[in-house]
Amino acid sequence: MKRIFLSILGLTACAAASFAQNVTVAGSTGANATYATLKAAFDALNINTNQTGNTITVTILGNTTETASAVLNQPSGGSWSTLTITPSGTRSISGTIAGNLIDFNGADNVTINGGGTLTIDNASTGATATTIRFIADAKTNTVQNCTIKGSGTGTAVGTIFFSTGTSTGNDGNVIDSHVIVPSGANSPANAIYSAGTSAAVDNSGITI
Repeated sequence: MKRIFLSILGLTACAAASFAQNVTVAGSTGANATYATLKAAFDALNINTNQTGNTITVTILGNTTETASAVLNQPSGGSWSTLTITPSGTRSISGTIAGNLIDFNGADNVTINGGGTLTIDNASTGATATTIRFIADAKTNTVQNCTIKGSGTGTAVGTIFFSTGTSTGNDGNVIDSHVIVPSGANSPANAIYSAGTSAAVDNSGITI
């Protein structure tokens, strides 16, 4: 009986871990639910391409382990008014991603406000590893009050990376009041790095 009980208890624990609900989306069109990872929440928002005028909140309820990049696209059918990501309590968004842990792919008017209790950590030492990337004209976003960790070794990227644009560049973004440190013992090549497409399509108006 004891062995059977322990086996059932172990299965219950595994099931609970598998169905952990860590990220809640509210105020959206079609994506309001609770998800296991930030990637899953972003995927749901990306599928519902008309978010016209919405005030969306994404709440990190539990620690997430991302196994692939959490990519947030700009909605093609109409954009939100604001999208705000905040933690509930002391939380972490982490992974070991050879690319970008969090990727703002043209996404505008997004705020990550860690409130001093959110850690965002990409442990990869890869040459293209970043913790947060802005690309394809991601504009007027704010990331503030977080601990941001990264150990990417590429000299043309950074823990926070402003990458290429398409027509205007990744403009008007704000990086404010962070602790930016290595992930573990491995220092990154760059803490913050910006490389626009050209003189005409540059990353301008960035406040750090």
